[in-house]
Amino acid sequence: KWCRVIRAGRAWLLNRGLRDSAQSLKDWLSNLIPKPFGFCNRVHSVIQLASRAGGIRRFDYKLNASASGTALFGPIKGEKILTYGRYANPLRQMTEIKITAFPIPLVGQPILKLDGRFIAQQGVPVLRISEQENQVQALSELASLGAWMSRLLINDHLWSFRKPDRASGRMPTLLPGIVNGLPLPEITEIEIDRATNIQQDGRRPVSGIPVKIRLTRYKTKPNGMGSPLLFIHGYSVSGTTFAHNAIPLSAAKYFWQQGRDIWILDMRTSPGMLTAFTRWALEDAALADIPVAVAHIKNATGRKKIDVFAHCIGAVMVSMAILTDRTNLDDVTSYLGSEKSSQPKRYLKEIEDLPSSINCLILSQKGPALIYSNANAARSYLMRGLRKLMSEQYDFRIPLDQGMAAGVMDRLLNLLPYSDDEYKRENPLWPCKTTPWVGFRHRMDMLFGRDFELEGMADKTLESIEDLFGPINIETLSQTIHFIEQKVITNAEGRNVFVSPQRMAARWGLVGKTMSVHGAKNGLVEVETLLAMQELMNSANLGAKYKAVRFEGMGHQDCVIGIRAVKVFEDVERFLQ
Repeated sequence: KWCRVIRAGRAWLLNRGLRDSAQSLKDWLSNLIPKPFGFCNRVHSVIQLASRAGGIRRFDYKLNASASGTALFGPIKGEKILTYGRYANPLRQMTEIKITAFPIPLVGQPILKLDGRFIAQQGVPVLRISEQENQVQALSELASLGAWMSRLLINDHLWSFRKPDRASGRMPTLLPGIVNGLPLPEITEIEIDRATNIQQDGRRPVSGIPVKIRLTRYKTKPNGMGSPLLFIHGYSVSGTTFAHNAIPLSAAKYFWQQGRDIWILDMRTSPGMLTAFTRWALEDAALADIPVAVAHIKNATGRKKIDVFAHCIGAVMVSMAILTDRTNLDDVTSYLGSEKSSQPKRYLKEIEDLPSSINCLILSQKGPALIYSNANAARSYLMRGLRKLMSEQYDFRIPLDQGMAAGVMDRLLNLLPYSDDEYKRENPLWPCKTTPWVGFRHRMDMLFGRDFELEGMADKTLESIEDLFGPINIETLSQTIHFIEQKVITNAEGRNVFVSPQRMAARWGLVGKTMSVHGAKNGLVEVETLLAMQELMNSANLGAKYKAVRFEGMGHQDCVIGIRAVKVFEDVERFLQ
């Protein structure tokens, strides 16, 4: 017993025990009349839990390959170890197998990991009942198996179900505003449509609410000669992605210093807009918000062409808009509520003029062709069933007065697997240090896989995470399930009405030139997306007008808001020049 207590107790102290104990001691001392035995009871509880968590359970695996009863080669053996330890994560322990024997010599000790893409491609549960004597007994045995697995996890990893540190509770600022070192912003709001299905704060749909876009301009220096540069955000993020004081060097500041006229678009899907929670098809914003914004900038600046930097879903949306014209408009358009949207036909001229209005197009992380990561593929499979159980409106912020269900969810999300270095950043050794951004990040990564590499983020950026990411609609996000399956962008119905060599040549050929930038450690979309984009461009004979750049060590979002994002900006600036 005491060996288990020492092994698990040491890991607990380093993982979380020092911070939890310091907080408990602080709470105990803050009482006017401290309970004399409260702290002693806690020490006793720790010893009792450590005696359980210190146990080691091993699962042995053996695979024999044979054909017609004849062995093809010797057995492959592997093992899983389930126990509580330093940096221990039960999901990593359950989804990874350490190879202990192989027919041919291997260097080191390889580890096999569960392939989430395989699960998504199967489309059915990989554990299911194939034969049964009767349904009652079969369901009972299946439930017993689930209860046994749950007991294993809880018994050995109860300490892993940690409640995240308390959030700041401040009101976030989700729209770009005053940024140190930039001129005062000029704000323009344009009404795009009047919708009938706007939902605000969880209330019933309201009719006649205006659908608006917001343009924030940081006007060029008097001697600036660069063309206008429009930034388009992704989903769950707003224009603060490009302009915020918590970012070490924001994109807006960098390119403004190069003499460019900076414009930042907040679409109807931006978390800072009243319409963020509403269910939209991505093409709703693609075929109105973006073409109208580009037309407005051309009129305001007197330029015939502008440059565009589109990130994540923003890159998907601008691709949709470029690849749409009057010949496929009826196939592309989606439904708003019960009535088919009339806005695309209203903005047909702006849509058709869009490709020839873009001089240089920067696609960050995504594009018309894209390959999602294994983690995201698995999440898409789970979302098919869970989206009906979840509320459409999803917020990453953890309320100060959250209920029991939300509290349980945040404890479960603490099981998300991260590297040892990221675990240390989320769980610092210093007893008095807190990480109020961790719960927010876990809620994001539940849907997106891994939004950024933690090593690429500054502390002040993480502390302002609520200003950089915001509420979304689950149904809108679920459109990406079709992208995962087809590896190209589709409309809301899952049909590829955009991407073909002929359409790429006819529409994308009008764009001046295109550049794709991608983080090699992107947790949402694989870096192989660059190869898929290159093949697509070559199929349309546009390879000479296309450039792809891979950035080592960078993730999805830290390519724009991270401490090394300046490397991306420098390459983009050279391309623009």
